[in-house]
Amino acid sequence: MNKFLVILAALVLGSCGNESKKPTPFIEEQKMEDILFDMSLLYSIESVSAYSREDSMPQLNMNSVLKKYDIDSLTFVENNKYYIELKEGVYHNMQENINRKLEALKVKTDSLIAKEEEEKDKENDIVRKQLEKQLNEKNSSELKEKKDRLISEDDMLLLEANKLE
Repeated sequence: MNKFLVILAALVLGSCGNESKKPTPFIEEQKMEDILFDMSLLYSIESVSAYSREDSMPQLNMNSVLKKYDIDSLTFVENNKYYIELKEGVYHNMQENINRKLEALKVKTDSLIAKEEEEKDKENDIVRKQLEKQLNEKNSSELKEKKDRLISEDDMLLLEANKLE
């Protein structure tokens, strides 16, 4: 009976361990991080596009990310669970790496947007200067025409005055 209790206790204690087995098929850590990054990016895009016009962006979903990496949803869920249950903080490190990548992408995107706005401002300044130049030229030619007309009228008045004398 004592042997039975010892074996039972060993089985109970052995089953309490939360040792996760690698799922099959197994997704390597870097690939899993890339998948999670793409999903985070997709979630960000969807949350921002919820406030914009629906037809301005193509419809994307998680299946498009899974298809990109040639995995199915069950494989993803099993591997995601595996990485979450690891004791070494692997999943936490993956999330920190993803956040760093997202922040770097945000900085790059912000700089590209600023550069694009700067170029638009330069283009607008060029167009504005061209329009001002055209307007000045038009005003200048109109003033010249008025001046010529006034001079012609003055000349005619002088001619008439000379005739009267």
